[in-house]
Amino acid sequence: MSLFPSSWLRYASQLRLHAQPDTSWLAFNIISRHDDPGGVTAGQLASALRSIGYRPRVITNDAQFYQRLARGQWDIGGGDSTADYPSPAQFLDYFLSCANYHPGDPADSTNGGGFCNPQFDRLVTQAETLQPADPAAAQDLSAKADHLAVSQAAWVPLANTGSADLLSRRAGNFTLDASSNPRIDQLWIR
Repeated sequence: MSLFPSSWLRYASQLRLHAQPDTSWLAFNIISRHDDPGGVTAGQLASALRSIGYRPRVITNDAQFYQRLARGQWDIGGGDSTADYPSPAQFLDYFLSCANYHPGDPADSTNGGGFCNPQFDRLVTQAETLQPADPAAAQDLSAKADHLAVSQAAWVPLANTGSADLLSRRAGNFTLDASSNPRIDQLWIR
């Protein structure tokens, strides 16, 4: 069962609109560590791309993942992350800034794609600077940076999950721990 079937197929159909008429010859590598949700994501993306004629090869072996990452022998990488705090810069800077690309040390590189765009970096830095004083302006700059990255195919967000905690009016002192789990020992009920 696919986790996000409509997302993959919608993305795949958009690729079809921009593809050459005969894409059956096009083969490429999708890499992902086997122990993260990116491995599942990579398989689902590959399935969607195969349905429109592409021939992706999914590589999830950890040794091959790091070797190919270091050598630049890949075309698409799957992954996921959770924010420590609600800020777009946490993802934009961490995954796409020039400063976070270290081709000589792939284990230290959070920008595995090697995307480096000074205009993008300036937008993210400005957004981070504005965040405390003007969150709305910071959000606008972050959106511009994200659109720039997507338009240059630095990344393709395929799923954006969220959650909500529902409480009774009788509950109080609801707090979350560092893992976003409710602190049951701090909760009271009237």
